[in-house]
Amino acid sequence: MKNYLLIILLLLTGISLQSYGQTHQKVYTYANIDPSATKFLRYVKETVRVDLKKLAFWRGHAGVGRMKLCNKKSDLYCFSTPPVSFAVPKLGLKKGLSWRQDDCSYKITEEIMLRFFGEEFSVFVISSKDQKGRGRFYFYSFAKGLIGMSFKPTGKIAEIYWLEDKVGFPF
Repeated sequence: MKNYLLIILLLLTGISLQSYGQTHQKVYTYANIDPSATKFLRYVKETVRVDLKKLAFWRGHAGVGRMKLCNKKSDLYCFSTPPVSFAVPKLGLKKGLSWRQDDCSYKITEEIMLRFFGEEFSVFVISSKDQKGRGRFYFYSFAKGLIGMSFKPTGKIAEIYWLEDKVGFPF
């Protein structure tokens, strides 16, 4: 009888630990909007995903880099992959604030109000440059997390990706 109780207890512990891990690991999907469309913005089903389950950054269906996350005790929320890195302080965001993480510099250039689907919230526009001088813009909200990112490949129109989920990284 004791063996049966021990087995049941171990199974319940395993199930609860597994469900804890699943609820605290997430995949955030961002979809590209093609700014080169002449008559209207054309939705392009190209996505990038921040995958905390597999610790990978995905572009379309191809994994393009292993992901490193900030330590939980860090003052930043961040992820770093070969093609893209993002970092934002957990507290004290304001226009003009700048910081560095993993050879990238970041600066809040603006705080704006955005309205999506009837909901309005404050968004920080964060400009970033990596050690190769590649510039990026991120759109971050305390209420929604990372809601957008913009990359400008050399000689091309900027690629803009907007959050498809209710909340973005790190929520």
